[in-house]
Amino acid sequence: MLLTILFEVPVLRLFLTAMTADRIEAAGTLASIFMILGLPMFALGLYGLIGGAAAAASGGRAWLRTPLAYLPVALLLFIAAALSS
Repeated sequence: MLLTILFEVPVLRLFLTAMTADRIEAAGTLASIFMILGLPMFALGLYGLIGGAAAAASGGRAWLRTPLAYLPVALLLFIAAALSS
């Protein structure tokens, strides 16, 4: 949890910088929004993976359950952030 907050600080700084600039940049704003949403989801997904949620269900159904389902969504948000900048 503490690491997520620590990684969230530069992203929030990027978001505030992009939003308060004289000319608002869409790329910086979108990238930071995707990262702001993706970092907590990634942390929750990793917590579920480390906590053994993958062993609770067999096969691919484990990735459809709540803690692990956050990982693919977070990775998609990270890819969207990279492509938007």
